[in-house]
Amino acid sequence: MAAWCRKENINIHQMYYWKRKFDQQTDNNPSSSDWLEISHSANFDEHSSIIIKVDKLSVEVKPQVDRQLLSDVIHLLKCQ
Repeated sequence: MAAWCRKENINIHQMYYWKRKFDQQTDNNPSSSDWLEISHSANFDEHSSIIIKVDKLSVEVKPQVDRQLLSDVIHLLKCQ
């Protein structure tokens, strides 16, 4: 974070202040994730994966994924 702040000419202490305020606000207002059911065709390979892209980030999700872990990852991506 320090390198990014230097690059963007932002005071690191200010950045940490606003990050703490945002984290506190986020903790006080938990958001829920809505799950969408996806039906698949007969040619679906049970060993294949999907890729979820959010801005410049991407997450590969395999069929045996831990749903709670996936939910946590998506929540973190939404907060970035």
